[in-house]
Amino acid sequence: MPKTRKSIPQEFFDYADRINALDYEGFAGEVIDAETVIEAFLDSIRRTSTELPPRNELAMACMCLAISTRQEDIVKGSWDVVRKLSNEEIGVSYYSIAPTIEEMHKAAVYSWEQQLKPCDNYDVPF
Repeated sequence: MPKTRKSIPQEFFDYADRINALDYEGFAGEVIDAETVIEAFLDSIRRTSTELPPRNELAMACMCLAISTRQEDIVKGSWDVVRKLSNEEIGVSYYSIAPTIEEMHKAAVYSWEQQLKPCDNYDVPF
């Protein structure tokens, strides 16, 4: 989590605590919801549409992606994007942050795939 805590509203820290406390199914549901928001955002950017997800919703989705990504796979600038989106006092260009959000999405998907891969040397219990 970024060190600039005062620039991020408390609701984001509450959200992080809430999703970290979820069981596997609940967390998977949050990740799926976040991925839906991110994909809608990226699609809108590609189409140069003005129909973008609400800023707060996009910030939460980016935060969920970052939390669900293995530490070694987190994209540089992820927490900066969350900070920019979550702080209404900071102006942000959606087009300028779109490449980072797209990288975050790709890194998260890669990370999820790595976490779900079966281990090569596991013992079959039967």
